[in-house]
Parts: sequence; structure tokens; C-alpha cells
Amino acid sequence: MNSGLARTISSITIPPLSQVNIPIRVSRVQGKVVILKPLSSLPQQSLDGAKCCISLVNGNKSLMRIMNPTKKGVFLPENSVVASVSPVNSESVTSLSQKVENSERSQDTSLGDKNMDKDTLNFNLDNSDLTDHQKATLTHFLHKNRKVFAKDMSELGHTDVYQHKIDTGNAPPIRKDFIVSHPMS
Repeated sequence: MNSGLARTISSITIPPLSQVNIPIRVSRVQGKVVILKPLSSLPQQSLDGAKCCISLVNGNKSLMRIMNPTKKGVFLPENSVVASVSPVNSESVTSLSQKVENSERSQDTSLGDKNMDKDTLNFNLDNSDLTDHQKATLTHFLHKNRKVFAKDMSELGHTDVYQHKIDTGNAPPIRKDFIVSHPMS
């Protein structure tokens, strides 16, 4: 697997106590989807980067999120190496924003079918590196432990397998929505 480098396209000053999406150019990597891994030398410059999976635009350009946690601006000159780049098989990446459609299911599904499908997990292991025996073993394990694995995003955060108890003393519990930040936003 070939790997490359991500470099800044132009000089940029990262403002203090902020995160910025900087334009980058990728070298020596072919493909549309890659993983950016921030260099270990970024902390020496008082910066940190987000490890992320990105899509390249115009063949070799994209954005990378850089954070400056210091109280002073940090200057990155043009052509600075900020990350290593590895190609990714785009078929192995599933976007959380994509809706998965099951063409086999019709619109007229009975209530009994819905209850039966609720406990069924369907996996496509065709593009995996597993042998047929390993695929069968993994599928058996996942179905045997169905209550532990989420079928889709609606099942995350809910379980009846374990009763969680959080001791807050006399204070009432605080409920907050989680925040998901995307390096391209």
C-alpha cells in the first residue's frame, strides 16, 4: 500500500485557541478516499490535527482540521508537511449520512415481519479478507450476541443488557446532547 504526504497549499496563521480547516495538497497517493494521520511533529509546533477519512477534490486537494490550543497564533508556511496519507478502499467506508436501502423489502411489510426483522442482522462480508469459515463464525457470533450490537443508529445508546447507575450525590443528573464535529465542516 503506497502512502504519501499532506502539505499546506498556502501560508496560514492558525489563530489562538481555535480550530481551522486548512487547505492541503496530497502527494503520491492515488484514489478518491484517503486517511489523514497528523504528523507526530505537530505538537512540537504547538498544534494538533484530526485523524480523519477524507475525499480528495480535483485529484489531490482537500481540507484538514488543525487545532491551536495556545494563546498565540501559530504560522504554517506554504508546503509544510502536516500529515501522512494512506489510501482507503472506498467500498469499505460507510457514510453515516447515507440512507441504506434494502431493495428486497417491500413497502407492504406485515407487523410480524417487522418484529422478526428487528432481531435479524444482515451483514455483507463479500469484500472482507475473511475465509468462508471465518465469515460463518463471525456471523454466528454476532447473531448469538445480537443484544450487544446495534443494527442501526436508532439502537445506539439503549440497552437492557446492563443496568447503568451513576452516583451524582444529591445533585440532579445533567442531560446534554452529544456533539459530533466533522473535520470538513
